[in-house]
Amino acid sequence: TLLTKEKRKALELIKKYNIKNSTIKFVSLNMLNEELERYKYGFLIRDDHIVNNVSTPTKMNSYLANGIIPIYTNVIKDFNANFDGNNFILLDHKASIDNWSEQIVSSEINTSIDIEDYRNELSTLFSTYYSRRFYIDKILNSSIF
Repeated sequence: TLLTKEKRKALELIKKYNIKNSTIKFVSLNMLNEELERYKYGFLIRDDHIVNNVSTPTKMNSYLANGIIPIYTNVIKDFNANFDGNNFILLDHKASIDNWSEQIVSSEINTSIDIEDYRNELSTLFSTYYSRRFYIDKILNSSIF
């Protein structure tokens, strides 16, 4: 499923990668969370580019807030530094799509995620990495002040 306003571009990608059984749809922002709750995985595939290296896409926290397991490429440096050891699927941006497919299928077959553990993992991320208060406290407790 591709959630996008750009239906023509999505159709081009589906054709380019010979994707079968696809759905393209657009949902308004106020319905996005409800829609995202329907999915197990969400993709954040980025090229190795300086803009992507320093980004922190809001798509990631939207996925996590809805319990989606992110599948993302290893080009976002901050995610690499902060999400190591999480139940996410990290893809090597240099690998082939076939390799990615094998990795995702293997993860699905070989990894069992306890829903309560995953909920705790996400709760920790939202109380640290995605928490404004966490960073304010960190600054106030630093030796700068």
